[in-house]
Amino acid sequence: MVTLSYSVTEPALRSPVEEWQPHGKQSETTTEWWYVTAVVHDTSGNPYFLVWCPFHFAGEKTSPASSGLPRNQRAIAALTGFTDYRDKVHIGGSPAAVVNEADTWEPKTNSLRFVAGDYRSEWSYNGDTMHLTVASPQLSYDLRLTGAGQAMYAKDKLGIQGFIQEGAREDRSYYYSLPRLQIVGRITYDGKGGVRREIDVTGQGWVDRQWGDFLTKSWEWSSLRFSNGARVNLYNFANGYQVATYQKANGSTQWLDSFLVRQNGYLRTPKHGVWLSWGWSYEFPVEVEGSRHYTLEPFSKLDVYENPSNILFEGPSRLINDDTGEMVGVAVTESMDVRIMQNAPYAANQL
Repeated sequence: MVTLSYSVTEPALRSPVEEWQPHGKQSETTTEWWYVTAVVHDTSGNPYFLVWCPFHFAGEKTSPASSGLPRNQRAIAALTGFTDYRDKVHIGGSPAAVVNEADTWEPKTNSLRFVAGDYRSEWSYNGDTMHLTVASPQLSYDLRLTGAGQAMYAKDKLGIQGFIQEGAREDRSYYYSLPRLQIVGRITYDGKGGVRREIDVTGQGWVDRQWGDFLTKSWEWSSLRFSNGARVNLYNFANGYQVATYQKANGSTQWLDSFLVRQNGYLRTPKHGVWLSWGWSYEFPVEVEGSRHYTLEPFSKLDVYENPSNILFEGPSRLINDDTGEMVGVAVTESMDVRIMQNAPYAANQL
């Protein structure tokens, strides 16, 4: 079997490794993705940010390319990016294709396969380890990830571990994270002035795995990555729905009913002039690692992606404990069009 089945009316989870396999179409809104974000450093200590996210749009309503496809084919796309903060170089891409379902999976190695345009990728998941390769003309990764045995399952008002409402009431999905990945590998990219660079990197990454029946495409997402190993996963949707997962360093997990987020600043994207929130403060209903108040100070305005299907900021921030003023980790955040999110100054969702 190339794809797995699932149910949004009778939720049930396999293991994270088993759920790595692509899922078959269950409805007109079947969608899934595999998402890694990471802050890594070279041997001189210079910071870089990377993101790789293959999407599968199996349902007819999920993408224009999905309409009318035979059942054994599906539309795929990817968000890919890399930022070199020292030389102020940002590379982003959005390869897309229609492929046979059988070509998206290699069962012998438990690997997701991706081929679209000039992009080639394989991403295996076995026990505690992952191996991700991405090859393209401008940007390539070869990364080993360990710590993949430590999963963090989202849960919201539905009360089912690993199963959430994706913003809209009718949108339901399965969701887990691998939030404490150690990364070692090599990145090859076109650097400053177009000069080809190869760098060895180490760092920490976070993987999100999601599949289900949903059309919601806009949100603010933040992943708080405390230096002591604690993790917080936050979704803030335009309709006011929220999902919050807090996992301590020892693995014990707490799910929060709500939180407050304030947008502290904004940026305008260079190509299309879309305004996105940029810089945030959070207030939690309980203490999270000793404080209820944290502020995110983004690294750079370079981390913008202006793709055909979505325009967003996706990048790291310094994680500041407001009570002490100390940096206690990093965060990675997605933010989207303020007109959709209604969080521009004086708008309905801006505090």
